[in-house]
This record gives sequence, C-alpha cells and structure tokens, in this order.
Amino acid sequence: MQPDRDLLAPLLYGSILGMILHTAGAIVAGSWGALWMAESITGTSRFGVAQSLFSLVSANDLRWALGKAILSGCVVALIAWESGSTRKESAAAVERGTTTAITVATLAVLLLHLGLTQLQLLSGP
Repeated sequence: MQPDRDLLAPLLYGSILGMILHTAGAIVAGSWGALWMAESITGTSRFGVAQSLFSLVSANDLRWALGKAILSGCVVALIAWESGSTRKESAAAVERGTTTAITVATLAVLLLHLGLTQLQLLSGP
C-alpha cells in the first residue's frame, strides 16, 4: 500500500470536488436570497434584479471563483492529510487533532480567499 497514492489522492479529489460544489451551491443560494430580498424590499421583479445581477458577473469572475474553490479544496485536503496521517496515542489526541485540523483549515481557506480576492481586485475587470 502506498499512502500517498491510496489515501491522499481520493482525499484531494473529494475535497476539490466538494469545494467546487459547495461554492456553486453558495453562489446559487446567495443569488436566490438577493433576488428574494430585492423583490421583498424594493418591489422590483425577480427578473429585473436577476438581469441586472448577471450583467455585472463576467466570465473572469467565474474563473476566479472556480480557482478559489479548487485551491481551497487542495488546502483542506492537505491539512486533513497532515493532521490525520500521524498515529495518535489516545482518543483525546484524536479529538485535539481533529479540532486543530478544522480550525487551521478554516483559517487557511479564509486567508487564501483574502489573498486571491486582493489579487483579483488588483488585476482589474
């Protein structure tokens, strides 16, 4: 058994796919929420708001979102691999390792998104 090939590859692929699906779901849910709130508060039609919203979103924005999702999946997979690949002495050590991996992965993804968003804003439309 080769741990790198047999364990890391499925974790990496699953994390990347999961992040892409999670990002797509968040975009759709956020868009629906914005449409509903705009209709509720301003009284405009959903179609008018959607047309305005989608006229502002470019293919470049979608490429950045996909890139962020893929890199986030890689970061989460590598942090989970690093945390889970060492032998733990007790259940408490497993608990600490899991909590640390979740916390570090969350902070790493937030920092990654901060950096990539800054790059996106500097690169222009």
